[in-house]
Amino acid sequence: MAFSVASNVHMNHEKLHHKRHEAFFDRPVSQSSANSSCECTTSWSTFYGEPTLIQPAKYRSMTAPSSSPTQTSAHQITDIPQTPTSSPRPVDIAPAHPPKLAAPFGQVHPKADEPALPVQQPATAAAESKKPSHKSSFSPINSADSPWAITYSPYTPSGGCKPSSEIAADVASVAAKGFSSLRLYSTDCNGLSAVATAAQSHNLNLILGVYISDDGISAARPQIQEIVAWANKNGQWKGVEMVVVGNEAVFNNFASAEELASFVSEARSAFQSAGYEGPVTTSETIKMLKQHADVLCPVCDIAAANIHPFFNGQVTASGAGEFVASQLELLSSICPGKEAYNLETGWPSKGSKNGAAVPGSWEQRAAVEGIKKIAGEKSVFFSFVDDEWKDEGDLGVERSWGFAKTSLLQIFSLKSVLAETNTTPEHSIEARRASINAPASSKPTIGALRHGDRAPTTKLVLIAQYELSGVITSLARVKIQTSRSGGEALLVSLRNAKVSLVEWDPDRYSISTISIHLYEREDTQGGPWEPDADDNVSYLSVDPRSRCAALKFGARRLAILPFHQPGDDMVMDDYDSDVDGEKQETPKSTDKHEEEAKIVAKTPYGASFVLSMLALDPSLLHPVHLAFLYEYRDPTFGVLSSQAASSISLFHERRDTLSYTVITLDLEQRASTALLSVNNLPYDLFAVMPLRLPIGGTLLIGGNEIIHVDQAGKTNGAAVNEFGRSSTSFALADQSDLGFRLEGCVVEQLGHDSSELLLMMNNGELAIVGFRIDGRSVSGLSIRRVPEPNGGLALLAGPSCASLIGRGRMFVGSEDADSVVLGWSRKLDKLKRQRSITEMEADEDIGISDIEDDIDDDDDDLYSGAKPEEKAGELVPTSEIPDQTDDYRFRVHDSLDNFGPMRSIALGRALQHLPADPQIKRARGLEVLATSGRSRAGGLTTFRRQIEPRVLEQHLLPNVTRLWTVAVGKVSDRLANDPQSEGLDNYIITSSQSDGEQRSTAYSLAKHGMEEVQDTDFDPDAGATIDIGTLNNGSRIVQVLPSELRTFDADFGLAQIFPMTDETTGAEPRILSASFSDPFMLLVRDDESVLVLRADESGDLDEVEQGDSLGRKGFRAGSLYEDANDVFRLESDVEIEDDAGNVLMFLLTVAGGLQIFRLPSLEQQVYKADGLAFLPPFLTPDFSVRRTQVKEDLVELLVTDLGDASHKAPYLVLRSATSDMIIYQPYQSPVIGSRETTLNFLKMPNPSFAKPSHTTSYGEDQESRREPMRAIEDLCGYSTVFLPGDFPTFVIKTALSPPQLISMCETSVQSLSRLNTSNCQRGFVYVDQKGNINYAQLPADCHYHTGWVTRKTIFGENVDAIDHHEPSRSYVIGVSRKVDFRLPDDETHPEWSSESTSFLPQVEQGTIKLLDQRTWSIIDEFPLTAAEVVMCIKTLSLEISEHTHERQTLVTVGTAILRGEDLPAQGRILVFNVIDVVPEPDRPETGHKLKLIAQTEVKGAVTALSEIGTQGFLLAAQGQKCMVRGLKEDGTLLPVAFMDMQCYTTVAKGLKGTGMCLMGDAVKGVWFAGYYEDPYQLRLFGKSTSHMEVLAAEFLPYGNQLYLVIADANSNIHILQFDPE
Repeated sequence: MAFSVASNVHMNHEKLHHKRHEAFFDRPVSQSSANSSCECTTSWSTFYGEPTLIQPAKYRSMTAPSSSPTQTSAHQITDIPQTPTSSPRPVDIAPAHPPKLAAPFGQVHPKADEPALPVQQPATAAAESKKPSHKSSFSPINSADSPWAITYSPYTPSGGCKPSSEIAADVASVAAKGFSSLRLYSTDCNGLSAVATAAQSHNLNLILGVYISDDGISAARPQIQEIVAWANKNGQWKGVEMVVVGNEAVFNNFASAEELASFVSEARSAFQSAGYEGPVTTSETIKMLKQHADVLCPVCDIAAANIHPFFNGQVTASGAGEFVASQLELLSSICPGKEAYNLETGWPSKGSKNGAAVPGSWEQRAAVEGIKKIAGEKSVFFSFVDDEWKDEGDLGVERSWGFAKTSLLQIFSLKSVLAETNTTPEHSIEARRASINAPASSKPTIGALRHGDRAPTTKLVLIAQYELSGVITSLARVKIQTSRSGGEALLVSLRNAKVSLVEWDPDRYSISTISIHLYEREDTQGGPWEPDADDNVSYLSVDPRSRCAALKFGARRLAILPFHQPGDDMVMDDYDSDVDGEKQETPKSTDKHEEEAKIVAKTPYGASFVLSMLALDPSLLHPVHLAFLYEYRDPTFGVLSSQAASSISLFHERRDTLSYTVITLDLEQRASTALLSVNNLPYDLFAVMPLRLPIGGTLLIGGNEIIHVDQAGKTNGAAVNEFGRSSTSFALADQSDLGFRLEGCVVEQLGHDSSELLLMMNNGELAIVGFRIDGRSVSGLSIRRVPEPNGGLALLAGPSCASLIGRGRMFVGSEDADSVVLGWSRKLDKLKRQRSITEMEADEDIGISDIEDDIDDDDDDLYSGAKPEEKAGELVPTSEIPDQTDDYRFRVHDSLDNFGPMRSIALGRALQHLPADPQIKRARGLEVLATSGRSRAGGLTTFRRQIEPRVLEQHLLPNVTRLWTVAVGKVSDRLANDPQSEGLDNYIITSSQSDGEQRSTAYSLAKHGMEEVQDTDFDPDAGATIDIGTLNNGSRIVQVLPSELRTFDADFGLAQIFPMTDETTGAEPRILSASFSDPFMLLVRDDESVLVLRADESGDLDEVEQGDSLGRKGFRAGSLYEDANDVFRLESDVEIEDDAGNVLMFLLTVAGGLQIFRLPSLEQQVYKADGLAFLPPFLTPDFSVRRTQVKEDLVELLVTDLGDASHKAPYLVLRSATSDMIIYQPYQSPVIGSRETTLNFLKMPNPSFAKPSHTTSYGEDQESRREPMRAIEDLCGYSTVFLPGDFPTFVIKTALSPPQLISMCETSVQSLSRLNTSNCQRGFVYVDQKGNINYAQLPADCHYHTGWVTRKTIFGENVDAIDHHEPSRSYVIGVSRKVDFRLPDDETHPEWSSESTSFLPQVEQGTIKLLDQRTWSIIDEFPLTAAEVVMCIKTLSLEISEHTHERQTLVTVGTAILRGEDLPAQGRILVFNVIDVVPEPDRPETGHKLKLIAQTEVKGAVTALSEIGTQGFLLAAQGQKCMVRGLKEDGTLLPVAFMDMQCYTTVAKGLKGTGMCLMGDAVKGVWFAGYYEDPYQLRLFGKSTSHMEVLAAEFLPYGNQLYLVIADANSNIHILQFDPE
């Protein structure tokens, strides 16, 4: 399911749209387009053809470029949408003359040991024997269905230059996408040599550029010499298709038309003198060319323009292709006789809409597809990836034109904190289930926070997250010789046989790609009988010593990637450019980047190669799994395989079919040797797990047994259930009493030096695997269950992966439950040595590199023995294992939320708490409720876009515009730790305005409300309050008024008045804003000056002496921050001997710069960055503006901590004039050649745009300015920032997420402040649009790290289906749990009755439950029959009377009855009514019950239900048929029409109010049909043209068009259209 976020245009819409439109297109924009709404809309392409379903766009979830530029295999996924198979023939725009081109790069020849693969052959160019002159007509080389060219800029996101290795990887990706040419804009960043070398290796041509900047033509002339010098060095102008001199130079006022024409002629002469004979041109907008056609056309060999359909407010994404074609025709008419080409075109993937032009990923693909089809052979697409170094531009789209989309990679660190443990009974599954069924009155009281036991706990802290190209399938760490960070590198494997080697770049605080390796072309060497790559799982395995990595892909192919080791003699010249990319040359540099040059001078890897596993050993015909092993001198892996495929139906003939083979590799000779083989292993083994010392060897894991194989081939195994011994002849120890089911289990060693393993089963149950070790060999193994009191059920569902992350810590990933950090301890270990808390915390903070085993390299023995300190005498044999009460104890330390798998989704009305009675709620907004998790992790997750606060109290105070809370006490009380000084708020101070009169009022916070403070020195008539703060350890209240400051003691006794009058000039500047950090406060005034004050020991304010830097004024905003953890690491040149702490002052200059001072010194700033207003991705002191970057109008700056109780860190939060929020994260970048660091800022991604408030200008009246951002230190555990106004927004960050902007459900919030009282702990108080003062808290048990407000409820069983019943305000859910299955009584199978096994298979047993939405408790249940499960639930408006035709909202349920694999499935259709009943005592929510009013049994499972037609009939997918049924008064469901689907039906949807219906099956695809009511029948209208496994489908009507949205099993989304015209 997809959701969109509305965004709005930053500037004046009418002027902005007129400017962009008229600049690019030669016709005025319509008024309706210019003044269109800012809200996001969506449009779809329209295609016309035969009356059948066609496919305008096919969206892939990943990027999978092919190594062959022209061929796309059936399973290949590309970024450019595929041409619809049923689409009409595209309009061709062909050149008027035969094409003549400069000679292309030489073709890439296949290696001798590889078959030749088809490559793109530019036949026209190959036919030319001589170079054409520049006067000849020009046509790009590309096939009819391939795009011509794409732009490329070799810049990093920060605006720096990419290294050659990254450029080579980018160029390889471009070639794999089918492009034949690359367009460069300039010659900087070594673009000519690095890009051209990579392009030549991939048969790509070049479009060179001479860029003209705002420095004018004179600054661009050196680029001509650079191009000429490069061509002379290269020997020829090989592969250069054209040269473009200037890019929109006239449009940007960088040169006049006459100057540009002269420069183009000058450049042509220089190039021709150097031997170039191709075309030379310039590129401008259509309007500029038309205005200056008489000057520019004569000097251009071809007519070229940048045509961007997005900047025409009347063009939708679906019409982009037609628009580009029409503009090309116009361009041809502007320069008659010259061919027209589009040198820059595309569509942004994000940003603000421009009239009908809407940015977005879907729209981008639709636009690119249209341009590609109609004008792709004459268009250069813009650009390769999003240009993060650019300014966002007027519409926020300038960075978002890249096509390569990505998957998410998250990087975490570990932190030890004292946290509440989840060991109390309320956290158990039984307690959660009981809570759901408990009455609402017994649930926790709102406003009170629970506290549990606190213990040292390991938490995950998100360092960074990045989007990587493609879907990630495996991660593996590898040690390389040199890295930018000095640490390890990361291998990432992607679907369809791709591997990327990345490392951490501390200079950019980001990951950096070292290399990309593509292997999918190798799979084409297999026979036609081999399965497609999509049908085979690809995975990585890395040698423990990082000598090489292996990627298993295809049916039986193995890609080996060697890594250089210290002192090895691997040659660097054996490169496969198609696979490994460009060979890196040693950069010649003598500047400060010399160290970086050394890093990239030598690649850390050698030439990779691909082997058939049959070449390693002919017996590896059906490989099951492989992994590299420990203790071997050379890289060695163990592989589990068979010569005959295993089959349950052939069990008696193929019982023990598997073999385990150990193979060692010779990387230099590319040879292998089989060391040992163990045959006749059980057929159900599925995994190979290498074991470290002190165990050693390999563990083979099967569904019914575990087998250990040592280095000599000796085996020991144990059967874990009664099938373990009966299903194999292999010798196994009998532990069948355990009754384990090991399918899908994960095993991990309990520490790098442990002799025991942790076995995690697919139901989440834990067990310990122990070994009996005699000397250096394993003589036996045994398995014991972890008792539930010891955390044996700590995991709620089966894991998918596990990895050690420290001593006694393990990360366990899961696809069926939350991924967790699992910790363990052992009582025996504590008895041996008691460790202090400090030591425990040090252990928990240990880094990954610190826990890596030291592996000895024994050159004299193939097998390395155990270290002396790891002799068997120190091991614990299983025979000596203590009583289980003293054994391991497990608990969960931290978790990552997992909201999948989502099998069903329902939309409902969100309910709001009313302050009069928190249990009474009213409907407000929408919420999405999705099923999540499996097994004991099964439950429901609620998704909301906005925060719905829990309002606890409400007070009406008219005309209040601002408020503050104050926690104040006497200094003596605070020093004595008086309970009054524990942070509870004492006062609320408000600022109001009525009839032009401004007042400030102080209220004391009493237990029963607010009481106005009387008989004090606080003067309500002093005017409007600007800000309120406390100083002097919270004992002094500071009131900031426009023209003065007033300080009060704890009882509001006046202590000081500090006026703003300048004693020298007599000026009286007015205060705009204030910032507090005890003992300092900062004032920003309307004359662009700042004033820093300091409170002395008595609390009186004194001015801090200012230096020349502050005396010059020119400041717009400021913020104080106490850097207690020294995150910024800023030291003043002036020696400071002060006990005031590390307080930093951040100032925003009027020019848009950032200055930082360390107080109390104001002599000189300690940091300065003038480019802040340009909002660069990386803000550095030496940031320089590139090209046409635009300044943002910044008006506010705030530096504060963001985070939760686990982790907090400072962030720089900016606010623009349009109320957009920009967030920067500070980080330390190392200085090359030194141990010192420098402070930089990383811009955080922010997909949300805040709506501007109605008040948009700063006037002299202080109440006309916007309410400033508020930093809230402890809001229910979060340190947040709040943006008040018409679109109130919280900035919430957790330890597991970057900062997220989440709006509040209120339509307007005038002001908000933290509130901490006994009745509202760690909450907030705010003024709503009605003038109410609301005491509130964040909703309980909600999470915010996804950018949504999510709340997960665990039921402890699978939740299979859900739907909302609006009349009763409840949800109907279908749940199931595993139960033992016994064969039913059957006359034809009397032997079933004699079944004697006690280890029974399990099936799901379903129940239908009614969940009250107001109290979130189960109020009714309906049990199903044995082995019956819910397949679907729908709330439908059905006709209940054949005579009156009355309709009623009823709940329909489709079920499946599973009776074993030998009998066909049956199903039932159940119809319920939710009726009103007398509620149970003290449970008013139980006033509703489910009443069964109709049911019918059918053949086959009922998999989908929907309303159809206008008569209130039911459409049901039952078995292989879709049937229309009517509900009769006697409780039967009468069938009236059907359609035979011939296979399993997954989807059946009816379009409400029509007879149109949509069905989808598991094999053929989508069926579109119509239901006729006279006579009753279903007619087929059309089918999808391609086969797909349909998982979900929905109608998508848009205007007069009807579209269908389909999701298939390969994670693709298809947009289909039915158009009978």
